[in-house]
Amino acid sequence: MEKIVPILIIFGFFFIIPSVKAASASLYLSPPSGTYEVDSTFSIKVKVNSRGKPINAVEGTLIFNPVELNITKISKSNSIFSLWTTEPTFSNSTGDIVFGGGTPSNFIGTSGTVVTITFKAKASASAHVSFSSGSVLAADGKGTNILGNMNNGIYTLKSEIITPPTEGIPPETEYVPPTTPVGAPVSPVISSATHCDPNQWYSNNDAEFSWKIPADVTEVKLLINETSTTLPSISYSPPILEKKLKDLEDGIWYFHIRFRNEYGWGEILHRKVLIDTKPPEAFEIKFDDEGDPTNPKPVLDFRTTDSLSGVEYYEVKVEEQENISIDITAIINKPYKMSPQTPGKHTIIVKAVDKAGNSTIATTEIMV
Repeated sequence: MEKIVPILIIFGFFFIIPSVKAASASLYLSPPSGTYEVDSTFSIKVKVNSRGKPINAVEGTLIFNPVELNITKISKSNSIFSLWTTEPTFSNSTGDIVFGGGTPSNFIGTSGTVVTITFKAKASASAHVSFSSGSVLAADGKGTNILGNMNNGIYTLKSEIITPPTEGIPPETEYVPPTTPVGAPVSPVISSATHCDPNQWYSNNDAEFSWKIPADVTEVKLLINETSTTLPSISYSPPILEKKLKDLEDGIWYFHIRFRNEYGWGEILHRKVLIDTKPPEAFEIKFDDEGDPTNPKPVLDFRTTDSLSGVEYYEVKVEEQENISIDITAIINKPYKMSPQTPGKHTIIVKAVDKAGNSTIATTEIMV
């Protein structure tokens, strides 16, 4: 009899269990982009997002092009770390930054500041600031590196835009002010230590302006040109508090500034700046004794012009006598008649002063 041996076939059931990858931490730069003027400074923060995991240490190396950017300062102020395994340092010759921080208490968050770096823009470029290495260590007792992403920054650096004078008479166009959203900032209030009066001519062609930033303002735009109603286009984020304008050419300039907050761009201030560095035209002093060599009160003709701000007044000095200030209106249509002079030779000095304080001097000798 044939023995039937039952064969028990056991089917294995394979369950495919998807692996769940732990959320990866990231290092990033804030802001990740921006537009800045050459020779200006701006700050970016190195930040960490722990993705909900407790962490206790971060290390990193950043690189940049030292031809385009230089670092002026690295600050540990407001950092989430109080211990430093690698003190934050930088090199403007090799273009790198290194740092390593830790904390005895764990950090969990999306925007933990590690260090703040202040850059100075050196040349027009699209400047990259990039992580070359980094680590974020979990507070798990093992120091597990949970870094998954390193997000770099790109910053636009450009020279200040100054519109050259337009030849001829430009066509007239109606200026329509931009619409200001409700809640947007009001027109900035600025002050100047160098050009405090917008209606006063100045011989100083290095202008400085400063302003206060309201608490809710996140960005400021500036521009300097010769058009009174231009929209400013040079952006600073975070906003700057002052601006120095070097070597402005002679003429009538306008400094444009506006603020931005969460509601949008606010009102624009168009601040006039009057620059005249050139003195009045050279001139001669013409002497007239009115046909009488013994005339003790001869007349002098010394009128000149100033093509930009205009002549404001003259000063006449006769040897050791006190200066006599003469308003320009007093000699518009007639020469200047001197006060009585003693007989003999006299040296006359006349100074023409324009509205910016520039002056031209002429001298002559007369015989009374």
